[in-house]
Amino acid sequence: MTVLALDTATEVLSVALATETGLAETTVIAGLKASEYLMPAVDALVVLARVPRRFDLVVCMKGPGSFTGLRIGMATAKGLAAGCGGALVAIPTLEAMASNLSFFDGAVVPVIDARKHQLYSAVFRRGERLTEDMDISPEGLAAAIAAYERVLITGPAAPLFAESLRGRAGWILDPAHRAGHAASLVKLGIERFGRYGSEPEDAGPAYLRPSEAEPPAPPIDLKG
Repeated sequence: MTVLALDTATEVLSVALATETGLAETTVIAGLKASEYLMPAVDALVVLARVPRRFDLVVCMKGPGSFTGLRIGMATAKGLAAGCGGALVAIPTLEAMASNLSFFDGAVVPVIDARKHQLYSAVFRRGERLTEDMDISPEGLAAAIAAYERVLITGPAAPLFAESLRGRAGWILDPAHRAGHAASLVKLGIERFGRYGSEPEDAGPAYLRPSEAEPPAPPIDLKG
């Protein structure tokens, strides 16, 4: 089974390709230029793996995250899946960020900068979700996790949120908080596809607030 995973939810862009011979992943701090780096990264992995651009399963982030990044990721995933007759699966962003940290015995709190002094976040413990996704202020999130004795903060906005926890004991900043999560999407995507099958044709990103005006994303060229 050939699986392509696209993590475009934040400024940390990552792409992973799993084939019968192994898995390769590339990560770029892309900022607002995910559309420029995404397909070149896909093509580079295809060349590295020496396989055709045909994928049995394409996995992307469902959200929350950057409005533009999520739209680019979902549109690209849909186009690639449709182009080769593959299946499509979308994974909630915060679940993907927490998935590799289930070994931690306290609360795992992934955080994404939602702008306007807000964060996208949720709380997990040993792989289980404890809260719904939240669009919340740093101060509100600090209050929401006050009852947990041990907290691991991860995600690209972890240092931003850590400022709200100064003076409080029991929290840890994940050293890999800015890592990409495409490799995790591969595993989660295979599991979700086996359980629920492919996403419906009208599947789209999950936003926690109405989409605001952002610079329009350039068209994505899926030819090649």
